[in-house]
Amino acid sequence: MLFSRTSDFSIPTISVTRSVNGGESETQIYKVAYPSLVTTALSHGPGASHNPTLSRTGGDIAFESSADLTGRATGGTQIYLYRQSVGIAQQITNAPGGHSVRPSLEVNGRALIFISSDDLLGNGSSGPEVFGYDLMRGTLSQITNVPGFTSNPAYSAGVFTTFLTDGDLAGTGNSGIGLYLVNLFALGDNVLP
Repeated sequence: MLFSRTSDFSIPTISVTRSVNGGESETQIYKVAYPSLVTTALSHGPGASHNPTLSRTGGDIAFESSADLTGRATGGTQIYLYRQSVGIAQQITNAPGGHSVRPSLEVNGRALIFISSDDLLGNGSSGPEVFGYDLMRGTLSQITNVPGFTSNPAYSAGVFTTFLTDGDLAGTGNSGIGLYLVNLFALGDNVLP
């Protein structure tokens, strides 16, 4: 077993990678309470779980998993949210035709953003796009609708997101990969570009 911490000592999450049948490996997410070291499995196989992201208090933990954690057997990689107040992982996305990955929680645990290659809202979008999920309202919104590559969304200061894309969001004719900073409050219900 290989234990790897996701951040500094105060963050109560670890990822464990272990060998399974045939030498394959799968990674699972565990919550570890300090200083008691009581361990709670947030995911289980078959299937791997990656990229845990935490609220400031560690009470909310979002992650991606290809394991069927809720018995819905939707396939693909889905986004899950573990809320300490509820005690179970809730499936946020249902992307049977694609993958939802790279979750990033807002510092207070009120919202999360992620990338999905599935048309989660049924509006014809294709390719990897940035989506937001309001945890207080239980609503999903699409932040980008850009042809090409979009990745690595991250919350910053609770109102901003940063992400990489080779889409020309600024209309400058740029065809390379650019880093964008977007004020989600100012964006409102609009979709970029």
